Amino acid sequence: MSVRANNVKAKSVKPRAAPSQRLHATAIALDGKACLLVGPSGCGKSDLALRMLEAGGKLIGDDYVQVSRVGRRVRVASLKPMRGHIEVRGVGIVKLSPTRLARSAPLAAVFALVPAEQIERLPEPAWHRLLDIDVPMWKLAPFEQSAIAKLKLLLGGAAALTTRARP
Repeated sequence: MSVRANNVKAKSVKPRAAPSQRLHATAIALDGKACLLVGPSGCGKSDLALRMLEAGGKLIGDDYVQVSRVGRRVRVASLKPMRGHIEVRGVGIVKLSPTRLARSAPLAAVFALVPAEQIERLPEPAWHRLLDIDVPMWKLAPFEQSAIAKLKLLLGGAAALTTRARP
């Protein structure tokens, strides 16, 4: 649409959509903060998410999620058609109760799911770049008995390592 004023043609400017992208990841919210579980198919994302649900977390999305930049933060949201569903290996696709779901939440941390032998005992702080924002990242062995406790501990303390926006 254009507008003429004083014989000068001016174009109206449409607001630009916030940068966003679709990711192969599972997202869980805990206490209003989201974490992304990333790794190849079969690495334990849905399994760890299922156990996080039992520990008080809420599912944002399983398998694929949408991340969007909102100011200097990244927000994670669910995507259709899997919204409200989780893949339970050996059972199938399961629809969850709305009380176990969160539609979106600000991203606090990324957990790269890897075999235990790939995890350093005392790792240096690491960051995962999403939409020009650095988000705290840790490697996590999803099938260790302590995986849920570690995830909750790190997600609860992720405020100490806040996201960093790049200029």
